[in-house]
Amino acid sequence: MHEQLTKSFTINGKSKSTLNNYSRCLAHFALHYNKSPEHLDKEAIDDYLFHCKNQHNTPSDSFFKHTIYGLRAIYKLLGMDGQKVQLPEIKRQNDLPVVMSLEEVKKLINAPKYLKHRLIIASLYGCGLRSYELCALKLSNELLEVPYFIHL
Repeated sequence: MHEQLTKSFTINGKSKSTLNNYSRCLAHFALHYNKSPEHLDKEAIDDYLFHCKNQHNTPSDSFFKHTIYGLRAIYKLLGMDGQKVQLPEIKRQNDLPVVMSLEEVKKLINAPKYLKHRLIIASLYGCGLRSYELCALKLSNELLEVPYFIHL
């Protein structure tokens, strides 16, 4: 089933990390019952989701979410869309992002002692980069313009 899921994710342009997260959660599920999820009834799935929700209660409930999304993916892959198990809806967070004031941004960027560290923070913040994206930058990468906040 993992090969089918990998093929489906590749064709549909889903990321490798999503596949890994879904696979990991589905493996936990299968190990819990010593059975593949498609062979379980609604009650067993609900019991596992209840166990999962209580055991992995994090602010984002990511393990719980990945388990549900993984189940949806394999049910779709196996043609079990109208399957008897109705997975719960996952509520989206509607909180607005916290936006820092210009003064807070200046304090953040100027906090490190060394210029190198200030440039790292300024690049992460101003370009919206993830840390691994920043690490992958090379001198040969072209920057269209220097972000305004570096001049603070």
